[in-house]
Amino acid sequence: KKHRNKYNLYDPKKNLYIFRELMRGIYLFENEELVNDINTLAAKMPEFKDSVDMLLKYKLAGQYLSAVEQQEIMTVEMELEKRMLNAKEYGILRERPTDNLKKNVNRFILEERKKSYEKEIQC
Repeated sequence: KKHRNKYNLYDPKKNLYIFRELMRGIYLFENEELVNDINTLAAKMPEFKDSVDMLLKYKLAGQYLSAVEQQEIMTVEMELEKRMLNAKEYGILRERPTDNLKKNVNRFILEERKKSYEKEIQC
């Protein structure tokens, strides 16, 4: 929610940023896997694929969303936020009273980045 006030609601690039952040968090909490690519995330979450495809199409065309399309996107963003909160609360990486979630998530992200970096070097 805090990001909504900082961007042009009709700009598909800004909406894609919010989608990617929420979808990345959802996927991380639900699957213990860090995925950064919006197309990969959309393929793994088909219920949001149409919205992502529409935003990508508008971004590549350099167009802004209409008022109706913007409302549809905001509705999907609210669904993503609800799912993110649910994934954070009940997902695999949820915080338990004895856990240090921030420390564990940071450690996990660093490990995933290291694996990704090592793969790039091998190629």
